[in-house]
Amino acid sequence: MNTNNELDRIVQGFLKDRVVAPPRPKLLRDSLDNTATTPQTRRRFMGRWLDRDEGARRGTADHDHPPPGDRRSRLMYSATAVTAAVAIAALAVNVIDTTPTQPSAGAVTTHVVAADDSGDFSTIAEAVAAAAEGDTVLVRPGTYVEAIVIDKDITLAGDGPREDIVISAPEDGPTVDFGMGVQRFEWPYTLLVDDTQADVRELTFAGAETAVVVDGGSPSLSDLIFDGNEFGLLIESGSTATVTENLMTGGGGIELADYSEPVIEGNVLRGGPSIVGSMGDGGVVRDNVLTDPVNGIGLGGIGVDEPTNALIERNTITGASGYAISTSTLLGAGAPVIRENTISGSRNGIQVGALSGDAGSADGGSDVATAQPLVSGNDISAELVAISVSWTDAEVVDNTVHDSFNGIVLFGGGSAEVMDNEVEVDGIGIDIGANTSPSVDGNSACGGSASIKIHDTATPSMGENTTCDAA
Repeated sequence: MNTNNELDRIVQGFLKDRVVAPPRPKLLRDSLDNTATTPQTRRRFMGRWLDRDEGARRGTADHDHPPPGDRRSRLMYSATAVTAAVAIAALAVNVIDTTPTQPSAGAVTTHVVAADDSGDFSTIAEAVAAAAEGDTVLVRPGTYVEAIVIDKDITLAGDGPREDIVISAPEDGPTVDFGMGVQRFEWPYTLLVDDTQADVRELTFAGAETAVVVDGGSPSLSDLIFDGNEFGLLIESGSTATVTENLMTGGGGIELADYSEPVIEGNVLRGGPSIVGSMGDGGVVRDNVLTDPVNGIGLGGIGVDEPTNALIERNTITGASGYAISTSTLLGAGAPVIRENTISGSRNGIQVGALSGDAGSADGGSDVATAQPLVSGNDISAELVAISVSWTDAEVVDNTVHDSFNGIVLFGGGSAEVMDNEVEVDGIGIDIGANTSPSVDGNSACGGSASIKIHDTATPSMGENTTCDAA
């Protein structure tokens, strides 16, 4: 007789019995007494299993569990203790678990695309159409002129240097409707990611008409090159896409619609591309580098409109044609967080609040928006205005402003808090506009024409600020 197998049979029978009846340790003891093994092995087995017949009860009391009030509870406590003990006993007597391994889920297939016909497919669109959920499509170096639709959770990735795997939109190819409200247009595309969690990476999208469109879903787009695109990357339908470590050069940037909430992180945008559009509360724009961004509606580098509580942090922006960062809204209801960004050589630095005339009464009355954007820890130099606050109760705290014409400008109404900033500029350090009622305290302000200027009808609360004599 194989003693280990016999012990295993007894244990399994005992466990089965405990599922349908109260604990019966005597049954196990009697069964083990009839097994051809040594008394020491039987005692060790019983002791480790049942803690000398009292383990389950004592363990429950020691851990302050409530006493089991019904049969089901008793069985749950008892089964837990015995199951743990069985595992220890099995190791002690070298019992082998013969439970068969469950088969894995459906196999994942890799489809290879090669322009020279050396792969499974010669076009990306064919491979994507053939792929099932969870599959991977690998694209070898070559030039692919086609329009692709991904409507399933797959991986589309380059199989080689990303700059050698080039995808362009075909002439007179398909378009997609993109925009916000009545401002919608037909945009040509080379890749449409339609409501999926697809992973797209290590590819190059080139050509003026080429665009990648993300329509809803939560896809990941990483390590891509966008080269000279007129439209670039378009994100809409409330998408929560993750856009990381991509390179955009000399064309369209990242445009948002429908209050999408992407995470846009670690990208490099050079020579024109910007990040603009309607961003929802969960949107994040972080650790991006923008050089010489241009935007036709004057938002410059990073511009999110409509009510938003987006997080914009640790970006480096140089040479923006308009505002480096703007969060203008139609209602002035947004409370974005704009912190620890570095801005230089731009027309203007940071603007927060409502667009002129869209919120607030002419006399700064009760219609002024009460949202509290946070502008904190930024380092800014700008040709005209470093920080502009309009029609909001923004908190402007701990910023460093230098090499600018004007520093912090407040206008239109609102009760901003301007605290602990260091401002040294050629014009006005802190300009407190008409109808505003800010709290201004703890700042070091130095301006060539005025360190702090208070306009008529402004009613600021002035604390202890350090100023220098104007020239």
